[in-house]
Amino acid sequence: MVQKLNKFFFYFVCWLTLNIQAQQSITDYKSQSTFDNFKIKRNWIACWQIQQLHSGHLVLRLPSQRKAINLLLLKGDTAKAYRLAAETMQKNKHRIRAFLNDYTFSKVLFTYDFLSDSLKLGHTKGIFLDSNLAPLTQTAQENKFYLIAEEDFVYNSSIGFIKEDSATQINEQGYPIRKMALVVKNKYGHQLKGPFPYAVKDYVMSKTKHHFKVSTDTNALLYFNCASLKNLPATVSLEKCYTPERIAQWVQIWNDQLVMFYNKSLEMFKSEPPNFILPYLY
Repeated sequence: MVQKLNKFFFYFVCWLTLNIQAQQSITDYKSQSTFDNFKIKRNWIACWQIQQLHSGHLVLRLPSQRKAINLLLLKGDTAKAYRLAAETMQKNKHRIRAFLNDYTFSKVLFTYDFLSDSLKLGHTKGIFLDSNLAPLTQTAQENKFYLIAEEDFVYNSSIGFIKEDSATQINEQGYPIRKMALVVKNKYGHQLKGPFPYAVKDYVMSKTKHHFKVSTDTNALLYFNCASLKNLPATVSLEKCYTPERIAQWVQIWNDQLVMFYNKSLEMFKSEPPNFILPYLY
């Protein structure tokens, strides 16, 4: 008897859960017009973003491993700290050179991940880098619109579209799906949404190491506590996904996707955006 009651209770809980989920999905789209408005919003925002990027800037945010390097230095493991610094700098040089050579859709700037707050506040002096990872003394930003791109996990986002007046108070939520070679975000760090080509997959499965001679500049060490070049290893070993050829390949593919979507956006919308879209355009 007890087993039957437990079984009945289990089925009741399952039925109740499914019923609640069904009710929630009904409330999400109360009518066809609500769904249509969502589709219009999604397309308008993506088309506006691609058009603004074309005349604005892409900011490639580079991983620095600064916390890990500083922790190793504090522990006295200088050899490992300098090896991590050298590997990180070499990967970033490959990224920068691929974008300088193969990315043509918009102007591009480079900065480290720990300088994001300065960028958001508009303090751009000294935060951008040249192709040798040395700080640029002066950078011209004719158009203040920018999108951020970085290696990161792509998320099954749950925050939807956010109006700018509340964007600073909301963080990206959801769960990570997979690591991407590139994820594009707005200036508040929110992952963009389709139909904008906001992520680039890298299908390389090879774990073979490729060796590179370390080439750096004294000024490249400015952002780290690595005080001297003499402790840097002469060579570093990087996985195939961080080789110049592989990075150049996916940069070219993504650049073509941006051009295609930009051309499509010009055909899709030749008029001014509806008023209810305006708070989402930033």
